[in-house]
Amino acid sequence: MQRLFHAKIQFQSWVLLIAVLFVFAYSAWHKQPIILLLSLILMIVMIDRMIHTTYTISDTHLIIHTGKFSKDQLIPLENLIRLEKIRGIRLFGKSFNSFLLLTYQEEGIEKSQAVIPQNEDDFVKCLQKHKLGSTNADKL
Repeated sequence: MQRLFHAKIQFQSWVLLIAVLFVFAYSAWHKQPIILLLSLILMIVMIDRMIHTTYTISDTHLIIHTGKFSKDQLIPLENLIRLEKIRGIRLFGKSFNSFLLLTYQEEGIEKSQAVIPQNEDDFVKCLQKHKLGSTNADKL
C-alpha cells in the first residue's frame, strides 16, 4: 500500500518567489533580456518544485519526488536510522521554518534528507507503521 504526502510550502519559499518575480518585472521594464530569461527559468523551476514535491511511502521505500525537472530519490525504509523534527527561530511562540530530518544509511555512509510534509504527524505515524517489521523501528 502506498501513501502520498504533499510538501508544505514554507514562508521563505514565498518570499524568494516574490523576490524573483520583482527581478523578472524589473528586467522586463528595463528591457534586459538575459536577466529576464534567467529569472523566468528560475521562477518556472521554483514553482514546479513548490507545487509538485511529494513524498510517497510504499511498503519498502520512501520516494521523494521534487518536480518534473529532477530525478526521484528512493530511500529504502530498512535503511532509515533516525527521524528528528527540527525547528527554526521562534517568533511570538510560532516557528516559521520547521522540517523533519531523515537520517539513513546508503552504502555504509550516513546521509541526511530534509522533508517538509503538510501533515507531519501522519507522515511520522506512517513511517513508524512501515518500520514495525524492522529491528530499529523504535528509533524512529
